[in-house]
Amino acid sequence: QAKVVYRMHSQDRKFDTEIPHDLLKVLNTYPNRESGTENIDMPTPTIPPAGAYKQSWTVNWRDIRQDGYLHLAAYFDYLLDFVMGALAELGWSFDREAEAGFAWYVRRHWLEIFTPIQLTDKLCLTSWLSAMKRSTVLRNYTIHNENSGTLLGRAYTLWVCVDPATGRPLRIPERIIQDLTGQIVD
Repeated sequence: QAKVVYRMHSQDRKFDTEIPHDLLKVLNTYPNRESGTENIDMPTPTIPPAGAYKQSWTVNWRDIRQDGYLHLAAYFDYLLDFVMGALAELGWSFDREAEAGFAWYVRRHWLEIFTPIQLTDKLCLTSWLSAMKRSTVLRNYTIHNENSGTLLGRAYTLWVCVDPATGRPLRIPERIIQDLTGQIVD
């Protein structure tokens, strides 16, 4: 079961209604948001390599709440759309992965929001890989305001390479590692 862990750095109480507390208890093994975020086990940030994938991103009006800020779930949609585009640019698709005999499963997401995103923000998303092991890899993301350069948030996704027929972990194929080499931090 995939887990979603997040941390909000704002003391603004309007974020308390973003994810209902009952749902948060189910999704988040660290639901102690009201009393602080010091116990959330966020991955250690790494410095992006020269080959990190970057792309400008425009906030979609459909993803904005009534108060003008991005819905929390939309962050994950944006990051997954972004990484699928990054893989597609390298020639990887669901079909190519299936033909190669592997697929990806999300084991865990982490999201750290420093400043809420608004409709008027033009984003610069950057992504790279770290903590690569036999069958897992951590995808790192940063979200910056493209105009000011302000870091708006940071996210991580722990991916597991699996056999699509059985769902069992597989060694990450060398051919995709070679294609992603410029995005990998040792």
